[in-house]
Amino acid sequence: MKEEFEKNSLLIGKAVQTISELQKKLYEKNQEINYYSLFFGKSFEIAQELYEQERLTRQVYTIFNDFFDEIFYFENDGLPDSQIF
Repeated sequence: MKEEFEKNSLLIGKAVQTISELQKKLYEKNQEINYYSLFFGKSFEIAQELYEQERLTRQVYTIFNDFFDEIFYFENDGLPDSQIF
């Protein structure tokens, strides 16, 4: 009975040690994930902002181009084809 108790105590001790080591590794992995998440999260936010700026810039250029095309067409609407530049 005493031998079995000692054997169980050793097994429990090893289990506690293994669990402790696994918790430490899990904590380290969580720290890595948090670090990379913060790092890449900020990079993603920057990339998203740049994309939005580029998209808005393209929209503004499209509006300007359409506007100037309309003005050019309106100004040259009454001219014969040979005088349209």
